Amino acid sequence: MRFAMFFMAEYMNMITVSALAATLFLGGWHAPLPFNLLPGADSGYWGFLWFVVKVLVMLFIFIWLRGTLPRLRYDQFMRFGWRWLIPISLVWTLMIAILRMGQREGWFSGQGFWIAAVAVFIVLVGLAFFGGREEPAEGGMAGEEDVGEFDAFAGGYPVPPMGDQVLPEFAQVLTPDEQRAKEGSEA
Repeated sequence: MRFAMFFMAEYMNMITVSALAATLFLGGWHAPLPFNLLPGADSGYWGFLWFVVKVLVMLFIFIWLRGTLPRLRYDQFMRFGWRWLIPISLVWTLMIAILRMGQREGWFSGQGFWIAAVAVFIVLVGLAFFGGREEPAEGGMAGEEDVGEFDAFAGGYPVPPMGDQVLPEFAQVLTPDEQRAKEGSEA
């Protein structure tokens, strides 16, 4: 029963997040774009129906994402957040502030601004595709340090092995490729 309660709580959380997303980002009880042009599309019970449909669409997306994408470890989520999401959000906030101030001050009226904006855009696209990549070290991935022996209880908490680390109890176990190579060298 404990697992059932945990499982139900997980899906109740998905329903709650879907309802919040439908309310905040998808227009709540209002009809979606092609239907909102019809007169009376939001009157009566139609508003409730549109809200339920939007929540069900969000739940469908949630369930398909959970079923198709691999499970990620917490350290992978944290690395993604710190390396990508926080810098992107800071740059986005700064860009919006500059655009709002530029609109108020009239910076966007001249031809020089648009030439500079296109040049900056081209440089940023070039850097995104060709710049900032580290070459992988010999026998490893870029940015990967030599981690040495794996400690399964680092800091007192059980942690999964990362990358090429192997649990100590499996250190002497050969993979199928290593087993075939060993058998081939003995023959």
